[in-house]
Amino acid sequence: MLKRTLPILLVLALFLVAFPTSTGAQGSSAWRLAMFDDATQTLYWVTPAGVQVGPSFPQMASFDYVGGVRVSPNGRFMVFAGSQNQQEQIFAANLETQTCCTPLGNPLFAAADVNLVGPFSQDGTQIVIAQGNTSTFWQQNAAPDTLITVLDLNSGALVNSIPVANLQRDEYGMVALFGDWRTDGIRLLPSCWACEGAWEGSFQIWDPYSGALSGPSEYFYILREDLPATGEQIASIANPNFPNTGMPQAYFAPANVIEYYPTRDSAGTPIFFDPDMPYISRSDFVADGNAILIRQPGWFFWNPDFPSDLPEFSPNDSYHLLLRSGQQVLLEPNQGNYVYGTPDGWLSRNLVTNELIHNVLLPGGQVTSTTLGQAQDARVVGQNYELGQTASGSFPAVAPPATITCPGFMPSRLAPNTLAAVTPGPANNLRDLPGLNAGNVIGSIPGNGVFIVLSGPDCLENMAWWQVDYQGQVGWTSEGQGNEYWLVPVYDMFGF
Repeated sequence: MLKRTLPILLVLALFLVAFPTSTGAQGSSAWRLAMFDDATQTLYWVTPAGVQVGPSFPQMASFDYVGGVRVSPNGRFMVFAGSQNQQEQIFAANLETQTCCTPLGNPLFAAADVNLVGPFSQDGTQIVIAQGNTSTFWQQNAAPDTLITVLDLNSGALVNSIPVANLQRDEYGMVALFGDWRTDGIRLLPSCWACEGAWEGSFQIWDPYSGALSGPSEYFYILREDLPATGEQIASIANPNFPNTGMPQAYFAPANVIEYYPTRDSAGTPIFFDPDMPYISRSDFVADGNAILIRQPGWFFWNPDFPSDLPEFSPNDSYHLLLRSGQQVLLEPNQGNYVYGTPDGWLSRNLVTNELIHNVLLPGGQVTSTTLGQAQDARVVGQNYELGQTASGSFPAVAPPATITCPGFMPSRLAPNTLAAVTPGPANNLRDLPGLNAGNVIGSIPGNGVFIVLSGPDCLENMAWWQVDYQGQVGWTSEGQGNEYWLVPVYDMFGF
């Protein structure tokens, strides 16, 4: 294992002049995003004034792969991991001289097959990387051969380094997940390699200048999003106290609420729930953290483990803005796909023309949208601002919908706009009107049959009646009788 300090100068010579945009708190006219298009190896600068084509690096086309691209806040450097002739390394580009691609790293790890690019320092002059060899990762009782290194991009000097083995980790902690680099140091979380990565844990904070390493001290959860300047967080999650659609997505239950965390270590408070569509695919801080952009897709991810008759909702997505006052704004459907939050609003992409759209949040919840131009399929790789500089006040809490109990029956467990199923066993009749003595039987839903709950309940004859859609047939069916439930939320049925 390498020692923490190593008097080695890097093979790097990047001579620079000052970039005109500061990295401090940004006004709405000063923000700038860096976006990189992998297909053309071209960098784009995006500002409120439009899209400017930046430098291209055609030599990157010869790489076996390129990943982890990051551009410094001051716009001077681009750093990325790549492979040439099956040799993996980390490289740097000088964006002012438009030169690429200088190998960057610790010479003792010239043959590393693990190369991870971390965040830049806040002034953009230094970067943290991780390099290692997988040959040691699965050796019994062997410490992982991975070194975290801070490099000075102006001088080419190695500032400091620390082995991953020094972190508090279990046997799977082979590499480190990078968090923010703030004034108190770099957040590091041990993580496995060639796996899903760490979902939850506590960051340790390493100060590369003093060498101090804290114990696990700052909570991390993969579904939370940070507001960097304030430390606030939000998460789209499944809250069992609110109605849930019941359709899973990957490893998690479908999100039905947005929770707000005043600090990274505080408990969450529900701040958004939509009974008309209790399914949230993502939520993002926008407008300098003064609002949250919420995407609610009108469809569910298909899961082959579910019955083949499982219904799907409309494919029409909807977007809401949630302001800190609690005001909700339903946006027009032409806002495009969300790209990134800005100090004055957010950036989105038109799905038809592929143009970038600048959406500005005005007082009172009004939104204006301006087309900025084309950036091909570029993705955000850097910005010159930190969201949250003007954010103040918390988001108001929301309460779960009241539980309805029909006379003579138990509390209802279903809710409109969710999925439910008939319990295993006999089928449930489907009627054209609620009640045993009204209307006619028009069909049935077999045991385990899954359907959409449309409305209800209607309390009749000591039962709770729900209007449902089963395979396109709309009718009414009873939730149960006495102390027996005949219907169950899919969320509960499948145990999410």
